[in-house]
Amino acid sequence: QVTTDFLDTRLERLVSRLKASTAPAHIVPLACALKLRLAHEKFRAMSAWPADLSGWASATPPEFPLRLTMDNQTYETTTVWTDTRTCCVSMGQDTHTIAIDITGPHKALCKVDGVCRTVHFADQLPKRLSLHMDGRTYTVTFAGDHTQSAHTAPSSGRITAPMHGRIADVFVETGAQVEAGQPLCVLEAMKMRHEICAPCAGHIRGCYAENGAQIASGDKLFDIKEA
Repeated sequence: QVTTDFLDTRLERLVSRLKASTAPAHIVPLACALKLRLAHEKFRAMSAWPADLSGWASATPPEFPLRLTMDNQTYETTTVWTDTRTCCVSMGQDTHTIAIDITGPHKALCKVDGVCRTVHFADQLPKRLSLHMDGRTYTVTFAGDHTQSAHTAPSSGRITAPMHGRIADVFVETGAQVEAGQPLCVLEAMKMRHEICAPCAGHIRGCYAENGAQIASGDKLFDIKEA
């Protein structure tokens, strides 16, 4: 008599291992929040960043989009800071509230959705972050040049800044002819470069972006007339 019970047992073990290797749902949002917080600390030390993240907020808190990969999966997230240490990270339909206190060069005390966790990290700027918590290590890779599409007011031809930051490069001037998708300028924010592109083909009626200028979310960068 031949038995195949051993196959079922091996299959169960394999499924258990696969389930165990899946990262908890809070790892990606935590990695985003920690990466942004570390970037903030670095820039603040260089006197190139506000002392308080929430100080950037005017009527609406600034949003920081991040694209990252972990375990061969890509995630799109948006982080909104409510104060220096607390933020909300949205990923799909889920939102996580995260508070971070940096307690050492490679250690942080984090509260994720009300649960306190001690995290050891290795920040490999600008693209990688390794987290060690609950006996496991997770490595997250961030997109180096996350492209942010231009914010354009309907029928107005106005292109505005999607977030607070610094103008790193301006590629066009008033009167220039542009094609749809053509880069107009680069906005630097949180150690990342956000390319602002033309939403349509046309010509630039007004260029208000200046190299090195600090801008706020919603500031007008260009006026474009569709061809």
